[in-house]
Order: sequence, then C-alpha cells, then structure tokens
Amino acid sequence: MRKIGRNEPCPCGSGLKYKKCCLKKNVIPFSPEQLDEQLIDLSTEMIEYGLKSYKDKINEALTKYGNMYGIGEKTEDKDHFIALSLPWILIHERMIDGQTIYEQFVNEKMDTIKHDTIKKALHNWKDASSSFYEIVSIENKEKNYISIQNVLTEKEHTIQIKGITEENIGNFIVGTLLQAVEADHFLYASIGLPAEMKDWI
Repeated sequence: MRKIGRNEPCPCGSGLKYKKCCLKKNVIPFSPEQLDEQLIDLSTEMIEYGLKSYKDKINEALTKYGNMYGIGEKTEDKDHFIALSLPWILIHERMIDGQTIYEQFVNEKMDTIKHDTIKKALHNWKDASSSFYEIVSIENKEKNYISIQNVLTEKEHTIQIKGITEENIGNFIVGTLLQAVEADHFLYASIGLPAEMKDWI
C-alpha cells in the first residue's frame, strides 16, 4: 500500500488533509470505495437483522400497506411492492417500543463503528425515502459508476450499478437511496423504468 503524504487529501473522503484527519486520529485510512463497501455490508446486515428479529411485524406492515394500495396477487406486483415498501418499513415504521428497525439496528451497532464517516452516513439514512431517479450520464465505466438525478429535488447522485450503457440514459430507477461516501446505493432493491414513462412519473 502506498504511503499517504501528510498534506494529501485523506482517503476517507472527509475533504480534510490526511494530517488533519486520520493521521491525527491514529486510525488506518480507508479509501472511499472501502468505506462504501462497509456501508453496503451494513445495509445488508440491517435487512437481515430486521427479517430475523421482526419478521412477523414486517409481514403485518406489508399486509397493511398491501391492502391499503390494493396490491394484487400477481408475483410481479408483489415483488415491486416489496422492493419499495420494505425499505420504508425498515427506516420509518415505528414498531418496537416507538422505534424503527433502523433505529434499533443503529443503536446496537454504533458503538462497534470506529470511523466517523461511516457513522455520519449511517445517521443520515434516517431521512431516506423512495423516489424516482433519472439516469443522466455514465461517470466511470471501469467502476460501473453512473450519475442519476432525483426527479423531485433535482439533486444528482453517483451510484454503482452494472450493465448500464449510453442507451439507458434517460431511463428511470425507483428505489430508496442510501447515502454513502463515493457512490450511494439503493436499499434492498430498485426498479427500472423506461424513458417512455416520463409523463407518467
């Protein structure tokens, strides 16, 4: 591993010089990509935690919202419904002593997380909600990075997703986006929509 110069930007992605950040804290610096991998692992762990510990409560919430929105018996309808509803339930549905599954998970994990950048991103997940995103450009083909824009807020995000080409620019993705360091990611799943559906969106 190349030695990082004191005056170089800290690889943790904080925007500070290395000497003012991780060198000063005497911690091993991680690259933004490594931090993003940790955040992806944490989001996967949160899903597993919720499904293992609160499966019945999650199923009750899915049934409640399914009945509310008239979700049919078609498998595709159910898959799309769960892809959008499960992240909302995990982050926003208060079902355990007034707390969400996300809050329970963060409370249990926070003391084991040493990196401030990870803690900050994890804390910001509380504001995540489903939205529509338009694919606007291919940022980095080697890393599978693309740029997407929130249709409602017009804020742009970088995400990592395989199989996207120039032909997909103008298409849409629906999902719950979680903040990361270099490339944000969708919680649980996302749904692709063709550009022709723009007027419907």
